[in-house]
Amino acid sequence: MSDLAPLVTLVRRYAEAALLRRLNAGSGFADPRVPSQIYLRDESALARIAGGTLRPQRSHEKAAEDLAREIRDHKTATHGGNRFTTMVARLDLDASHTGLVLVAVAYALDLDTRELCHALAARRRPALYLETCADVLGALAHDPAPAALLRALAAG
Repeated sequence: MSDLAPLVTLVRRYAEAALLRRLNAGSGFADPRVPSQIYLRDESALARIAGGTLRPQRSHEKAAEDLAREIRDHKTATHGGNRFTTMVARLDLDASHTGLVLVAVAYALDLDTRELCHALAARRRPALYLETCADVLGALAHDPAPAALLRALAAG
């Protein structure tokens, strides 16, 4: 998984950003499946999500800002001959399909990404849903650098 690690980390960060956006909007307040009760192996992600107070809105604003800074600073080594770019080229995927496959690969390989996706679909049985992918990719599509990354991956 070494050549996929930067891509998986990027998807995990965007899944976390989607969850923090929901928490800042007050979603999940007083919910028995509140995301602060999920187990994440990444200690910094766990601290950001579990570190909020019980205020229903904007409780995770500082964590969202810290995560946005971490995403900006995250340098991914995606160009070159890794397995994911080879797969995208062979399947001739466009940017939106590349994003869906990227989220699915990260969901399959990374336990923290899986937990974050389950928290995004809190009232449903644990699985990767299209709505969850849309939440994760929504943040990814609005960020110019990762959007360019998806286009570059799709171009092969």
